[in-house]
Amino acid sequence: MNVSSILVAIDSYSGSRPVIKTAIDLAMKLNAEVRAMYIEDDQWFEVSKFSFSQQISSFTGQLLPFSETSLAEESKALGSLLENMLSSMSRKVEVKYSYRSIRGIVDQKLLEAASESDLMVIGRNRYPARRSVKVGRTSLHMAKHCKIPLLIWNNGVNFPVHLTGLCKEPGESFETIKWSILLSEKFEGVAKLIWDKQHQIDKDSLIHKKLERIVDDPVSVINRISEIRPGFTPERYRAGFHELLIFQRSIFDPDLMQESIRQIPNSMLLL
Repeated sequence: MNVSSILVAIDSYSGSRPVIKTAIDLAMKLNAEVRAMYIEDDQWFEVSKFSFSQQISSFTGQLLPFSETSLAEESKALGSLLENMLSSMSRKVEVKYSYRSIRGIVDQKLLEAASESDLMVIGRNRYPARRSVKVGRTSLHMAKHCKIPLLIWNNGVNFPVHLTGLCKEPGESFETIKWSILLSEKFEGVAKLIWDKQHQIDKDSLIHKKLERIVDDPVSVINRISEIRPGFTPERYRAGFHELLIFQRSIFDPDLMQESIRQIPNSMLLL
């Protein structure tokens, strides 16, 4: 698991603090750099050009003018707050970091930045911690199109957490097994692997040889943390709020993946 750079997507002030903290926690354990990106959404700037555009004040509830100038000022002020928050939190624990503010189409800019990173951390959405809150549109888009491991993080959860790897065939689940074991070691957490049926790992198999590079006696370790749940599917698996689910996106039917991920209430590491 070679992670040298962690991309973290930030937007709202309150919603960004948990994902920045999570990215920093990971960076500390993995000896990685945190690369925070704040994107000024082009779509909002396009809307602000219409003369009839208005916004509702979050303080008074009154309708206020929504102009391109006012939006640019608010966006600049928010960017400064986010950069200061990142700087303060990173320097406190001596984690290397960088901050970038850019204007454009959010999904496009995040995918471009992801191509230069090893792991992306993004919030489930920008709202307070509640299991019932759905995964946001941007997070769903990243789940479908991002090519690197993607951590969709719930507000209100902190490392270390219980780590649960959702597996199918051993050969198809190597990345899930690897991340579950290594993260549990890094954070001194509790890991378990959920299988739909009993599987045997041959000691002469390729996956056994790969696992030997990260853990002694892989079969014993896997057997000790494995649990069989016949017929389980990721979207039907229910876990505690502080349980991180780890699985490979390939275990989903591609046509159903978006809706399946939307139904999972937990933080998820998608491989």
